[in-house]
This record gives sequence, C-alpha cells and structure tokens, in this order.
Amino acid sequence: MWTKWGWLSPFNSKPLFGSGAIDFAGGVVVHIVGGTASLLGAYFCGPRIGRFGVDGEVNREYRETNSNLVVLGTFLLWFGWYGFNPGSAVSIAGYTGAATVSRTAVTTTLAAGMGGVAAMVIHYAVYRRWDVMQLCNGVLSGLVSVTPGCGVIDPWAGLIVATLGAALFLFLDHLMLKALLDDVVAAVPMHLGCGVLGTLFVGLFAREEYVTAFYGVHPGGKQIHLQKQCQVEPILWYVQCYIFVLGTLRA
Repeated sequence: MWTKWGWLSPFNSKPLFGSGAIDFAGGVVVHIVGGTASLLGAYFCGPRIGRFGVDGEVNREYRETNSNLVVLGTFLLWFGWYGFNPGSAVSIAGYTGAATVSRTAVTTTLAAGMGGVAAMVIHYAVYRRWDVMQLCNGVLSGLVSVTPGCGVIDPWAGLIVATLGAALFLFLDHLMLKALLDDVVAAVPMHLGCGVLGTLFVGLFAREEYVTAFYGVHPGGKQIHLQKQCQVEPILWYVQCYIFVLGTLRA
C-alpha cells in the first residue's frame, strides 16, 4: 500500500479506480494486521488462569495491570504518536509538507483528547463510576482510529472518529469478555476494531484537496469500496498465516 508497486497503493502509476486505497500512517499496515494477530493469539493461547470462573463469568476482582504504569505508558505512546502520524508525511520541506505535518499533528492531538473524554464519559454513563483505565484506553482508541486518515481529514473529523472509536472499543472489549476471549491488553478492540473504523472513515471524510496535494490522485465515488478492500485482503492473508503458525505451535 505504501510503494509504487502495490496494487492498492495510491503511489502506483495506475492506481486502482484512479486513486488507490489510502492508509496515511498505518491503520491497515500496523493496526489491523496487529489486531488480527492478537485475536488469533487470544483464541489459541486461551485465557489466563483465574480470568474466568467455572461458569464462564468474568472475574471482576482479577488484577490485570498496574494503573500507574498504564497511565505512564499511555502518555509515552501519545508522545510517540507524533512521530508515527506526522512523521508519516516523510518530509516537512515546502508548503505542502509543512501543511500536512502541522494539520496531522493537530488532528492527532484532538483525536487523542476526545477519545479519552468520550470513553470516560460513556463508561460512567453505563457503570456510574469514573475509571482512569478507560480514559487511557479511550486516548489510545482515538489515536488508532485517526491514524489511517490523519493527514487527509480535517481536525473536526478527527473528533468524530475518535468518539466513535472510543464507543466501539468499549463495546468490543465487552464482547470479547462475553466470548471468553482473554485479550490481556485489549489489542483486538483497540487495534483491529478501531483500525477498521478509521480506515473506513477515510472513504467518507477525506478531503479531496488534501489527498490530491499529498498523493497526487483524485479520490472518486469508489473510495469507500477501496477502503473496504484494503482491509479484507490483509485480514484474509494474515488469518491464514497466523492460523498455520499458532496452530503448529499449539500442536
């Protein structure tokens, strides 16, 4: 997706449907791929001892993490994301590069903050208690959700996708527990779920002028279909690879 030889790449000499699929900073290449691996890993490895009761109920008293280290790690990741997202523009030389990097940094910041607030408020509305862990999860969900389109969407759109990402994370995290899948660091709802959401979001909210300035292509009416396709192909490929590897290790 990021080379001139990739059949889905917008840098291809003849991009698919005239524009190719857009993944500005790794929503597919990093997050969807990693989330897919995490889902299969959680299934093949099974839950940790004591995570679920004999009747399948979630052990709410199970101490999963150190909250102090989670908060510290969240801020370290947030800081690192400025190299991850704005850095994906590769160059800051010239007006186009500078405008892309600065807009990406603003969009990334807003998405992180909005994701944290949204997750904390939604969690409080459901459980009637404030939870700093969900605040941290929301920050990271917002960052993941905005990653695929951070350079080609407006900052206000980053607020929307971060809010949706936080809500989706909480729903999928609950669903994973219902399915008795022990995802130690909530990688599946965060990276797979929010990665899919953010990649689809590009097809709906990408600004044509931003896409043209950075990629040199003109997104058309089929952009949303391209965004779907660029998710399905890697997921199918990596499911086959990881089932073989993890199945072999388990055997």
